[in-house]
Amino acid sequence: MADPQSSQDAQHPEGEPRTLTAEQVRRWAKLIARGESPMPASLAAESGDQLLKEVRRLRRQHMVNVIARAIARDLMKNRTGMEATDHD
Repeated sequence: MADPQSSQDAQHPEGEPRTLTAEQVRRWAKLIARGESPMPASLAAESGDQLLKEVRRLRRQHMVNVIARAIARDLMKNRTGMEATDHD
């Protein structure tokens, strides 16, 4: 995946807080939520807040999916086990 920051690197003056586009927030959030990248430094407060909010949303979504799959697997295992005993 391309570096979400690369399009602004040439234009961004050093030392000033960086403002991210919505697309950059989305891309950074995916990388951070998966543990593939740390939070970028020197973000403008609004961009940092948006990024953190999106990372939290993605992590929450992932956690819900993991729990739902575990419950579904458990229910299917119990259902399969009950069907096997009903036919004996």
